[in-house]
Amino acid sequence: MALKNLKEVVPKNLKLIGLHMHIMRLLRRGMMHLLMLGILVGYLPFLLLYILYNIYLLTYLFVNCILPFEFLFTLVDENTSKKLNEILESEDSQANVKVNEILILKQIKINVLKKARVVNILVIKKVEFGDKVELD
Repeated sequence: MALKNLKEVVPKNLKLIGLHMHIMRLLRRGMMHLLMLGILVGYLPFLLLYILYNIYLLTYLFVNCILPFEFLFTLVDENTSKKLNEILESEDSQANVKVNEILILKQIKINVLKKARVVNILVIKKVEFGDKVELD
């Protein structure tokens, strides 16, 4: 009778153990998914702050480091250079001074570009006659 009861009890226990293992497996998988989701959700604010900080940093560098020196990156095309040389050859002393200032700025720009080798942002302007040229 004891053996008969044992045979009846063991399959029930095995079924319960199998069910328990199946439930634990589902919980482990679910917990891994929840853990990964939690890591992702926890990481998103840091990622957004990092992106915003980089945008702020690039804007700060552009406004404070590149814009003040945009006059160095102005380009003088060939036609303007020819006109400048014609004015230099004329006898008007005030125009000669102005052209000399423009050519000095052009030479400074060329020297800066040669030393920098890489310029990310070029502000292209045409030098027109009548513009005020200031040398600091």
